[in-house]
Amino acid sequence: MLDIVRLPLRRTPSVHDPKAARLLARVCRDRGVSLVHAHSTKAGLLSALCSRISPVRSVYTPHSWAFERRDPLPLRVAYTSLEQVLVRRCHEVVITVSEAERDVALMRGVLGAGVDARVVRTGLPANAGSPHTQAGARARLGLPDVGHVVAWIGRAARQKRPQDLAHLARKLKGVATLVALGTGLAGSTAGEEARRAGAIVAADATDADLLYAAADVFVQTSAYEGLPLTVLEAMAAGLPVVAYAVGGVCEQVVHGKTGVLVAEIGAVDELAESIGRLLAEPGALKLAGEAAQAHLAAAFSYDRMLDELEEIYIAIGSNN
Repeated sequence: MLDIVRLPLRRTPSVHDPKAARLLARVCRDRGVSLVHAHSTKAGLLSALCSRISPVRSVYTPHSWAFERRDPLPLRVAYTSLEQVLVRRCHEVVITVSEAERDVALMRGVLGAGVDARVVRTGLPANAGSPHTQAGARARLGLPDVGHVVAWIGRAARQKRPQDLAHLARKLKGVATLVALGTGLAGSTAGEEARRAGAIVAADATDADLLYAAADVFVQTSAYEGLPLTVLEAMAAGLPVVAYAVGGVCEQVVHGKTGVLVAEIGAVDELAESIGRLLAEPGALKLAGEAAQAHLAAAFSYDRMLDELEEIYIAIGSNN
């Protein structure tokens, strides 16, 4: 019998504070937790420290490695060294969400001999269908019912390259309206520049489902990714995806079939041209959206993801 407990650690100290690891160890002891699956670099550090001071076993999923950030070289080297130490000494299993995420860690020497590394692709629950019609979603967003809409959903963070939005909005003028939603985007410099360039920047509290329902195409401008949920959600909504060819996005988007991959990060003109070509052919646009939904169902099953994770958890437990 496998019992899974989520641990929302309210008032958790900074992961740089050793008290955080002791707090997690105490919570695990009080709740009868024997294994912690940490998601993200910060959580991975906390889980690793907890495993060193308690019997708790640590499983780690980075969701894109810290050393992939566009930080100065010394900082990226430091992140690589830290991940090498934690992966080899503290984590029982490393689970990457894409083959690309695994491969970059192999190339950097983070994963290697003696490291139990698995690929478990993120899955999305079956979509019962959007409660919004395209016309209804556009009306709620204040968009005209006619014309094309391109959706961007992300964060006002360097990884997501929101600075590309203004250029993209200018290139799409007369072709489509760019609507962007992201945590912190509305009040950011990138958001203001995008708005001045003709994009609509939605308030942070806007329901993302409205954007998916209103759109004809989804665009992503990330510089690096593990396996982004926004792309899976766009696929579920039947949207072709146009994105830079980075990380696990290349496993989500089948180039020329479910969307378009642009090789060069920052090639906004090529993003816009690819979007324009898709929008110019309504029949091909519809087929690409249907192919995206089929690819989601075949390759990113939620039940398959849960089964694979459960197998890993049970195997670790049986090795106690």
